[in-house]
Amino acid sequence: MEAAARKRADRGEKTQLFRLMKQFGRTRLTSGVWARALDDGDAMAHDLIGRAVGALGTGIASAINLSGHRDGDHRGRAWGSGSASPTPTGSRRR
Repeated sequence: MEAAARKRADRGEKTQLFRLMKQFGRTRLTSGVWARALDDGDAMAHDLIGRAVGALGTGIASAINLSGHRDGDHRGRAWGSGSASPTPTGSRRR
């Protein structure tokens, strides 16, 4: 995210991120710098964090889909039990 912020700032987009980074004596965009920029309404910070949250959500959803678990179909089966079957281990289909 820092690289994207630098690229956009170098193109002339306004942001407080790098001013805050220097103000706080940091050499990187730390979580505190991001939090302050968000609190101050920095549009670039909001956009970049929003994109990151969206990517995380997509990744988490993909991991859940790949695990073979479906909503409401995990009774009695621990995560990582090795069973990709929709029928919980040790139960019988009726």
